[in-house]
Amino acid sequence: MALARGQTGRAEELLKKVQRAWLSLGAGDDAARVTLDLARLYLREDPAKLRGLGEEIQGLDPWPGTSLNGRASLDVLRWATEEAEPRASLIAYLSDHLERSRRGGW
Repeated sequence: MALARGQTGRAEELLKKVQRAWLSLGAGDDAARVTLDLARLYLREDPAKLRGLGEEIQGLDPWPGTSLNGRASLDVLRWATEEAEPRASLIAYLSDHLERSRRGGW
């Protein structure tokens, strides 16, 4: 909602808060999904912040409660922030992949 109101800073703050909450609960896959939402926000609003997100992902490795699919999604996102310029389609694909795996579709 904050983003819809044009409150980009507030949206970022809330996403980071939710990410930390999931991590503290050992829910790594949920934290990964929020991280992908954060990547979308950065891609749209401030692409320069994507590299910092990749460094954050690496700094938190391993995330407790992260499935193999969740870990792979984060690794690809981290790689993309270091080696390439992530595109919205890649981030959307990783989010969809992680959601399908959560529902047992993989």
